[in-house]
Amino acid sequence: MRLIAALALSTVASGQMPEGDLLIASAFGEWLRHYAADGTLVADEIPGPRIGWSGATITDTGRWISGYYWPTAGLSIYEGTGVEHLSFHTPQTGGVLEVELFVDGTIAVLDSTTTTDIDLYSQQGAYLGTIATSLSTSAAFTILGNDIWVCESTTASLRHFDRAGTDLGSIPLGTVAATDVDWGPAGTLWVLLLFGDVRQYATDGTLLSSFDTGLGFGQRSIAVALDGSIWIASGPDMLRYGANGRLQSSFQVVPTADSIDVSKSRLGSKYCSPALPNSSGAPGVISVSGSAAVDANDLTLRATDLPAGEFGYFLVGSSQGQMTPPGSQGVLCLACSGSPGCTGIGRFSRPGMIVLGPTGSLTLDLTFLPLSPPVMVQPGDVWNFQCWYRDLGSSNFTDAVSVLFY
Repeated sequence: MRLIAALALSTVASGQMPEGDLLIASAFGEWLRHYAADGTLVADEIPGPRIGWSGATITDTGRWISGYYWPTAGLSIYEGTGVEHLSFHTPQTGGVLEVELFVDGTIAVLDSTTTTDIDLYSQQGAYLGTIATSLSTSAAFTILGNDIWVCESTTASLRHFDRAGTDLGSIPLGTVAATDVDWGPAGTLWVLLLFGDVRQYATDGTLLSSFDTGLGFGQRSIAVALDGSIWIASGPDMLRYGANGRLQSSFQVVPTADSIDVSKSRLGSKYCSPALPNSSGAPGVISVSGSAAVDANDLTLRATDLPAGEFGYFLVGSSQGQMTPPGSQGVLCLACSGSPGCTGIGRFSRPGMIVLGPTGSLTLDLTFLPLSPPVMVQPGDVWNFQCWYRDLGSSNFTDAVSVLFY
């Protein structure tokens, strides 16, 4: 398998991993690999002196990060080709149980010796501190923006902390503990329970959906793609489910998968996807690039698959209500719908801001969102964006994206 992967390295592009692809770590098999969603092996880590992979996460630039336990506990960062970029010892961490990323790229590691402390490192290897959760036993965690959600085994709950370690409450899971959790589209939380049940929660604790995989005891890891696909590692089997709980596809790895991650940008969560098709035959799509750091002031919106020659402009709002405005064939996904504190909808419609199909983009000035009154983005704000455009005498909308700024 390593020979095949090595021969394929020349065809693997550096840069961001395709959305929906998987990074899989096997502690027993002592490998770290990039698979396409159809099960094709894309790249394998080039063997080095470190073994025992635990935890797996993908950066927004397509690098791989995983922990190892030999010869000493540490973290390795790989280029998307499988070539090691950087490896460093983590003396503050007895062992790496799981690895996640904050939106600013800070690495968070669940310490396997305490199973409660989350140690922070930069991607250059600098130790940045420890978040002491004071929990009894933690199985796994995920990071949504700058919020930490930890699976606590003893109380069978999902515990919520901010980046400073402040306990913000919990979501009770009943009598069965969770083995893993991941964030999904629109900022929801997907929890894998010990006996194979999968539940979707809003961050306020509302149960949104659930299904039983029928797999029973032994599920190790869950990863949720931005298209709503749910991946579960069950021994050697990689199983992809739809949000309705139906098995869509599967493939096998040898000998077993311990940790999985699916490629998805932490910069923005898509919702209202897909939008209704326009006269081009395709739905309009919005995407976001740059940085969610307020100080950087470097966020760009992009709209694609618009009707050729038709104009449009981007919209911004604080709410995610849905409605079809009069005279439009699409769905507005920024409506207030009675939401408290709703700011209304701002339009990026000044000269120089108008986009022209089929593709258009706009770099935002975060010091001036065109609301009434104008708003300066602050760290911790969540803003939603969408593109409105003309379409054969009517109008339509792209899907929408929500961005948490820091």
